[in-house]
Order: sequence, then structure tokens, then C-alpha cells
Amino acid sequence: MRHILLSIAACIFPLSNFLHAQNIWHVNASSQATQPSGISWQEAFPRLQEALQVAQYGDQIWVAAGVYTPTQTAQRDISFVLKNGVALLGGFAGTESAAEQRNPTLNLTRLSGNIGDAAIDTDNSFHVLMGTGLDEQTVLDGFIISDGNSSGSVNTESDQYGAGLFLLGSEGLPDSRPLIANCVFEHNEAGQGGGGLFAGHINPSDPFGPQYLVNPRLVNCTFFQNRGNIYGGGLMKTGPTSPNDTFLLENCRFADNYAFASHGGGVYIEKTGNSTIAFEDCIFEYNETQGGDGGGLNVTANSEGAFTIDLSLNGCTFLKNNAPAGGGFYIDGFYDDPKDYLIKLNIRNCTLRENDARNDNGGAFMVYIGENGFVDAEISNSSFLINTGSSFFATSFICDEESEAKILVEKCEFIGNVDSDNPVSNFFAYSAGGNKVHSRLHNCLFANNPGGAIFAGGHEETKVLTEVTNCTFYNNGANPFGKRWYSSFNQTGAQFYNKMNFYNCAIWEPQSNHRLIYNNNQNILNGSWFLFEYCSISPLVPSPAVIPNYMDVFGDSVYHNVYPGFIDTLGGDFRLNTCSPVINRGSNAAVDSAGLTSDFDGQPRIRFGRVDLGAYEQQDSCLTSSTEDLETVSSGKLWPNPVSPGGQVEWEFPDGAPKTGYWQVLDSFGRLLLEGSDLSTGITAPAAPGIYWVILNIEQQTIQRKFVVQR
Repeated sequence: MRHILLSIAACIFPLSNFLHAQNIWHVNASSQATQPSGISWQEAFPRLQEALQVAQYGDQIWVAAGVYTPTQTAQRDISFVLKNGVALLGGFAGTESAAEQRNPTLNLTRLSGNIGDAAIDTDNSFHVLMGTGLDEQTVLDGFIISDGNSSGSVNTESDQYGAGLFLLGSEGLPDSRPLIANCVFEHNEAGQGGGGLFAGHINPSDPFGPQYLVNPRLVNCTFFQNRGNIYGGGLMKTGPTSPNDTFLLENCRFADNYAFASHGGGVYIEKTGNSTIAFEDCIFEYNETQGGDGGGLNVTANSEGAFTIDLSLNGCTFLKNNAPAGGGFYIDGFYDDPKDYLIKLNIRNCTLRENDARNDNGGAFMVYIGENGFVDAEISNSSFLINTGSSFFATSFICDEESEAKILVEKCEFIGNVDSDNPVSNFFAYSAGGNKVHSRLHNCLFANNPGGAIFAGGHEETKVLTEVTNCTFYNNGANPFGKRWYSSFNQTGAQFYNKMNFYNCAIWEPQSNHRLIYNNNQNILNGSWFLFEYCSISPLVPSPAVIPNYMDVFGDSVYHNVYPGFIDTLGGDFRLNTCSPVINRGSNAAVDSAGLTSDFDGQPRIRFGRVDLGAYEQQDSCLTSSTEDLETVSSGKLWPNPVSPGGQVEWEFPDGAPKTGYWQVLDSFGRLLLEGSDLSTGITAPAAPGIYWVILNIEQQTIQRKFVVQR
């Protein structure tokens, strides 16, 4: 039994937009009022329907803890109907005088569709809640919405969507934008889609009818164990957003939701048109699709004409989601009419861990771009950990004919991702033909990926360029770097190519049977269109002598058989030790070309005048010194610095007063060379050029300074 903690956020969403209610109506299932008017807790309505009947625009309805059903009959098509401009607030104990005093976590307020036999769900309400044409003043806050069910026989097509909450737009309202906050949607099942919530720009009962936008804002909501028999177990949304508007989900959680026949176990968004969609600090865990794609999230364009989708995932977690393809999430650029369209994808500060694509690409995620499409993707400061696939790659971009992709991946880690059946790569960019794919990877770590690190696919008529700058690679299986290559690429005047270039990378692949470079067409060992510059490389397997174009691939700037000196590979720390041989061995020009100003940790990218190799810049090298080290930092100053061999080094304290204590001089390996107790004078510098340390122990304070002896 999987145990997942559910709670309504104790920190209530701010009520500033609707604090000044025209009227406040009180509802309490335990009300004993003989003639309830709803104007106070003492005269509270016992049923929510009564308050909804009298509430007007600008009113609030306060609902005390308890269980409320849409009807006391067995009529399944009766729902709670939200009113435009009315704030419906749950979580009251029944004594409060201000909305801020309520506590939805303690005072559980449930809106339930379990209207018939409590032991079965096939006779439950089609929708627990419904709403049409609700503006931004409309609020649903502090409720558990549960047990809606439309999986059996229904009256209309619409009854098969949104078992928990069913939302539509309306004429005269440019964009229906209710606020839904601090709510839990659980145990709802839809015959088609949107088990927990459905928000549609088209009424499913009138698919060729008018279209009205609906883009609710969701804050601090949980979707748990909802089911869509076709789409969107937790949530399903259709239609575009208004210009300058965003479909926004903040701090929401989708857990253990399920889509049976098609896409989006947690969330399914389709017919996007021109849309801006943002998930901020959301969690997707244990969601699943049986017959479709996107275990946690699926966004499918399937819109006509030219359009732009701007999708942002910031601070999100995808954990143990499962689907045939795109275990964590799936972005589908499918469309009905072959027109130009753009998908802008921005992933920041996210973690994708232990997601699984059972039958296809994308254990962590998959992005598919259809014909004439364009994707502009930026992925930064994110972790891809132990994701698995059944047939292909853990993270993948697939571009159909006449499409283009521009992909930037920065400061990301790819660790332990694996394909259960095939030895294939971790990051995958594929071009189907007649198009262009440009991938850039900066300051990234690829470690312990049995299926390899990077693979660039393509057909003969493609233009594929993969540029990898200041990345670290360790133990990435038999084929760390692979791509498709065709002999036609080498023909005179050829306009198509598949190039993979590495700059300033630290590469150590300890497997004895690995092939560092792999062209899976023609001669698999052909080095054509591979290039390594200013990289440290582990011993090549097989011998370089059998690799065609060896000198074109590995130039004079490559450091062969040089172990980078990682701090702790077993512990997962791939920073460079202070005496690493790859410090100050890179090309500053490559850093400038890539626009890198910081390393994986956010530290300055060039610390000692010349860039290090790999994803991490050593900030305190024992092999060299920067001018920053020669300045006064907090207290105590050495001069001159640098000093000539055997020269005199003096120190100065901020207040100028003499100190008591002792001093030590250490070499760059920490070995004690000199020591003394007289702090009134300086010291004589060692005769050998190099980097040294002076340690001053004075008045229970230790000051450590680096100085340089140079000729």
C-alpha cells in the first residue's frame, strides 16, 4: 500500500482580493437553527445549496467543517453550481469572525458526490461542482472535493468530464479565471477526462459550438487518486489562454492519478493554440497512464494554424511517474493543420527522479515536434536521476520532417539513468530529415548512466550540431557519445551533417570495453564529425590507431590518459580536488563563445586566469593563484605578493597593533616548512618558486593567506 500524505495547506492563500464582501453567508452541516437565514453562525444554513441560491456577486460563503452533498436525492446530474463573483470558503469551525481565522487542515470541509449507496460509486454525482463563466473574483478555497463519478451511463457527453469540478467559459467573458486554492481533489472518476477537474473552452456536448476561454488559477491544491478513463486522471484542460494571460498552477501536487486509455496520468492539456502555461513548485508523483503518454504531465498541441506554446516548469518535482512514453512528462507537437508553430519550453530548478517510460522514449521526458514545428528549449539547474526506459532514451527531443529545434541545457546533472533493454544514450536529440537541430550543453554532469551520455540521431538530409562545453563525464556505459553518420556527409559540397563537438570537458570512462565515440551508421568507429578540443580523456578503447580520422578528432589540445582528480566518485562528488591536473587547462575562447560566467555551483567560471576542465571550477587551487588571493580579505595583509625567492614577506594587521601568537608556512600540499612565534617581523620566503600558505594564529583567531614565490 502506497502511503502519500495529503493535507490542505495550512498557509491560506491571501484573501486581499475579496476581504470586503457585500454579504457573508454561513453554512454549517450541524446547524440547529429553526429558521436558518445564513446571516450568522447561529442562523447558519445546514445545506450549501441554500447559500448558493441567495449569494450575489461580491458575496462570501463561509462553510464549516462537515460533509456536504449536492442533493439529498439519488439524482446524479445535480451539482453544486458556483456563482460568478462569489467566494466559497471552507475550513471554518463555526465560530470565526474573520476569514483569516479558519483552518482547512483542522476543519475538514468535504464536498462529496457520494449521494447514493455509500458502499458503491457507480451511483455518485456526475460532477460534484460545476461552474460556467467565472471571473477572477470567483473563489473556491479550502475544500475536499471527492467521489464524483461519471464512468457509467450518463445523460450528456459533458457528464463524462470533470467528475470533481467541471468548468466552462461563457459568452461575454473574455477569459473565465476563477481562483481555486487550498483544495484537495480525491477519488473522482471521469468516463472521459479530467477526473478531478475539467476546464474546457468547448462544451463536450457541443463540440462544434462556440468557444470560450477558461483558465483557472490553482494554488496549493492536491489531486490524489483521481481517474480519467481516457485522459487526464487528475486534471484536464483544453483551449488557449488570452494574450498576456497564463494558465498558472502554483505549489500544487498530483499524486497517484491514473489515465487508462490515453494521455496524462496527472495532467492533460490539449488544443492549446496560443498558450502560456506555468507550473511553479508543483509535484508530480506516482501518476500513470496505461495506453497513452506522459505519466505526470502531457501537453498536446493538436491545434489548427500557426500558434505558440510557452510552457514553463519551475521548481517542479517528477517522481516515479509511469507511461509508455514520457514517464515524467510528454510534450506533443501534433497538430491538425500543417502550419508553422513554436513551442517554447523552459525547465528550471526541477528534479525528475525514477520515472519510467515502459515502451518508448523518455523515461524522464520526451518532446515531439511535428512537421513545420519549432522548439526552443532551455533546461537549467535541474537533476535527472535514475529514470528508466524500455526501448530508448531517458531524455529526448524528436523532430519530424521540416522541423527545427534549439536546445540549451545548463548546470544540469544526469545520473543513473538507464534503459532496461538497450545500451543507448541519456540525452537524445533526433532529426527525422530536412530540418535543423542545434543542442548546446554547458556545465553539466553525466555520471553512472549505463546507457551512455549523449546521442544525436538523424537522417541523411539533416543538419545536426551538438556542442558540449565544460561538462564532466564519468562511467557512462559502453557508448558514452554516439550519433548517426552517413558517408554522404563527407561528399564534396555536402550541405547536411551531424556534428558533435566537445570543449573544455573532463572525461573519464573507466569501463574497459567502452567505445568513447560511436557512429552507428557505416563504420561504428568512424570519427567523422566528432571533435574534442581542450579535453581530458580516459584511455581510448579500442586503440586510437584503428579510429579513422583520429588526428582530426583528437587534436594537440587533448590531454590523453589524464585522470581529472575528482574528489569522490563513489560519493558522487565530481568537483576537482585542489591539485587536479585539469585546473587551468581549458580554452577561455570556448567559454567566451558559450557565454559562460559561472560553473555548475554558480561559482566564477574562470578563477585563476584560465578556465578549468569540466563542470566545476576549482576555487582554491594548490597549483596556481589569482590576483583575488593577493588582496586583503578580512584581516591581515601580506606584501609583497608575489615575492622573489628568498625575499622578505611582511604582514600588516588592520589596527596596526602588535599581536601575540605564532606563525607557520606550508607548501601547496599542506606540509609544514617553517614556523615561529615572533609576529613583530615578517618571514623569509622559500627559495623554490611555487604557491605557499602563511597561517597566523593570533589571539584565538586563525588567519590564512596564500602567497606566491616567483622569479
